Amino acid sequence: MTRTIAVAVISLISAPWAFAGMPRNGDSLFNGAINDAFLQIRTASAVTLARMDESDLMELLRDRDAEVRVSALKTARYEMGIHTRVRDRVMEMARDGREEVSVRREAARTLHWINNMTEPRDVLLDLARRDRETAVRVMAYKALFNVSMSNSDVRDELRDAARGEREPEVRRAAIWALFDSTGDSDVSGALKDIAVSYREDDATRAEAVKSLYLAMGRSEVREAVLRIAQDYRTGAELRIPAVYALSAVRGMSEIDGALEDMIRGSDREVKLAAIKARSDDVVFFRSYFHLGLKPHPHQYISPLEFE
Repeated sequence: MTRTIAVAVISLISAPWAFAGMPRNGDSLFNGAINDAFLQIRTASAVTLARMDESDLMELLRDRDAEVRVSALKTARYEMGIHTRVRDRVMEMARDGREEVSVRREAARTLHWINNMTEPRDVLLDLARRDRETAVRVMAYKALFNVSMSNSDVRDELRDAARGEREPEVRRAAIWALFDSTGDSDVSGALKDIAVSYREDDATRAEAVKSLYLAMGRSEVREAVLRIAQDYRTGAELRIPAVYALSAVRGMSEIDGALEDMIRGSDREVKLAAIKARSDDVVFFRSYFHLGLKPHPHQYISPLEFE
């Protein structure tokens, strides 16, 4: 069993990620430093993973040690599509109010990899809407990001939570999860309204700015973010993300001129952000705007891995 676990862990680290978690938002409106980053990747059907024995994995998912259960969940993402027992166990762990919060949170993350299936997706929606644990709700909302563009029920749920959720951290999670749905004008409009509203706290407005990165090709979004970036009265928590977001449309004369003005300005933090926004630091921008990473053309690392 030890050897099986070792092989499974190595496979987990090195295996291509196929379609799971791949952003589906089109890049036709996105003209920035990473506008080629969302090319459709091919499935990894030719890759054979060293599979963990189902019985061994089920045993680990029931281990007394919570850290062992969390580690087992990371391996379970590769088995859920094959083994119904594993899939059912992960859903059970996510819903079990007696389970450790850290384990439930990881179980919600694990369900992200099969949220194209109706039952796991419904479990995530139920957890996001009404679970008692904030950390579980946050992860459940974020775990739905990759189906929000293609599934109107998920998209509407996320948009409604972004507008009206009372728990600030949960609300920001819903805003985070909408980044891949900004091809929908209702979504980009809702996020823009949050970003420019003085009634909102800066942390919530900043999250909306980040989720608008792929929509910066829209003139109304670009103009709103530019106004935030240029407003010297705006606090750094909000202004810096807005400056970074201008990297999505650098090359436009208005944007380049605004960045040059910031570079020549006296605010050191804004100056540094403007210099970064003029750069080709693709890894930084993909990480900062939670777009996930692409180490090579056929490998995608979901942003959920870093949450």
